[in-house]
Amino acid sequence: MALAVTTYGNPELPPLFCIHGFAASARAWEPFAETLKEHFCIYAVDLPGFGKSPAGSYELDHLLNELGRAAPETAVWVGWSLGGMLAQAAAARFPDRVLAVVSVAASLKFVADKSWPNGVPEPLYRGFMDAIGDVRVTQRRFAALQVVGETKDMLVHLKWLQQNTQNANTSTETLRASLELLGLLDLRKITPLLSMPVMHLLSANDAVLPKACSGDIAKLCKGQTVNMVPDAAHAGVVFHPQKIANALMTFVLAYA
Repeated sequence: MALAVTTYGNPELPPLFCIHGFAASARAWEPFAETLKEHFCIYAVDLPGFGKSPAGSYELDHLLNELGRAAPETAVWVGWSLGGMLAQAAAARFPDRVLAVVSVAASLKFVADKSWPNGVPEPLYRGFMDAIGDVRVTQRRFAALQVVGETKDMLVHLKWLQQNTQNANTSTETLRASLELLGLLDLRKITPLLSMPVMHLLSANDAVLPKACSGDIAKLCKGQTVNMVPDAAHAGVVFHPQKIANALMTFVLAYA
């Protein structure tokens, strides 16, 4: 299985390898890529069964190997939500290829429990899992949750997400497998040990991921950068691309 990759910008420029989040596609990176195309070449991958990629396994080792095959030989890896967690895991797998990690609206563990209280509440996660048999409803509900917290144009943003990042052909099996992986990932013993520069970029108005997790991440990942994007909801990478781009540029230049 070869994952589909959309390229934005001049291949002669430094590469960013970008991984989208749950129930989305590589098109989520279009506004971000437009902002940065004069400085970087953006390679946006479609995860298995999303966008233009064929369905495939969400077993973590297999998926990381597929992402490794799709990525440039060396690059800064940028991930949003599930993609941010996969970028962190990939950095541990490919330390010589991942030059730096920018994790956007992602944490070290997605679902909350007693040891990680500032995650997504278990009832919310379970509610999506229980309703996942209806693909269209799941996509619409998750898109709506991702724009909650935006201070203006929320309905315009919701329409853009639904029309541009969601595929009616996505299967229940793909949604279930990717959501199960999101619930299983636990990077608390992995990300703190990464040797390359890492930035965790959280959204101040995120209705999916509690912003309080920023303190938990900073406590575990000493020496890594943890910043907050003001006025942004979970889909900040889509609707606040300039803020995300500015943070990334500052971060990358500091380590260039």
